[in-house]
Amino acid sequence: MDGCVKILGDPNKTNVRYAVVDIDSTSSYGSFSVIIKDVEIIQINATKVLVFCRKKEHVKELFELFNDPTRLFTMYHKKTDNLVKGTIETEFCKENGTVRVVFCTIAFGMESDLDDYLQESGRIGRSSDTMSHAVLLRFKGCTQSRKISKGMKEYVKNNEECRCKLLLKPFCSSPQSNDTKHSCCDLCAKSCRCVCTCSLELCICQDSCSLSDYQSPVEAYIKSLNDTEERVPDSAISNEMSRRRQTH
Repeated sequence: MDGCVKILGDPNKTNVRYAVVDIDSTSSYGSFSVIIKDVEIIQINATKVLVFCRKKEHVKELFELFNDPTRLFTMYHKKTDNLVKGTIETEFCKENGTVRVVFCTIAFGMESDLDDYLQESGRIGRSSDTMSHAVLLRFKGCTQSRKISKGMKEYVKNNEECRCKLLLKPFCSSPQSNDTKHSCCDLCAKSCRCVCTCSLELCICQDSCSLSDYQSPVEAYIKSLNDTEERVPDSAISNEMSRRRQTH
């Protein structure tokens, strides 16, 4: 093309932390109870969450699971009335909007490839001064759909390579992950030593970051279930949500 204008930008959002966590697909409450408690206790100040589902039936199941009288959550799918869609979008974008949790299908945007996932997850990082979290829930058979690309399947199954590097590969020949490992992804966080004061060139100390300080509540909670192989008591979740409300 002659006389065209190139608009270039860095697709890497340093304020978006990526993670993949394993869940038990047979226990919806166990996987989402931390969000349920967040809405019940903190209410209008609850953390904003988008939950993408591949089937409308899953959207309805989660909607019924929450069953909160404040109704700070809603569904967004292909058959949602246009007027309702507009209200959901407006309220969700407000800082103190009345929509805190949205259960979505592809109508709100759903990834089947890495570039789609990078674009969708990048939307939560538009406020550069706020750390946001893109947590992908992994369960047995979750990548069986033929609509999911090979690259996306590799991303879901990956447990070694930096998640940001995997996402940025199609756009950069030598992608760089975030300088601060604990805010890059769950895999990089394991080797973060930013709190280390060791003067040795090859650090051998154990001054690693506290992972719980940088994980989202959802990621931390689900991983605690996997580590202990038993559900964290509801009282523990309520205490944590109360602490967050007091420090909000």
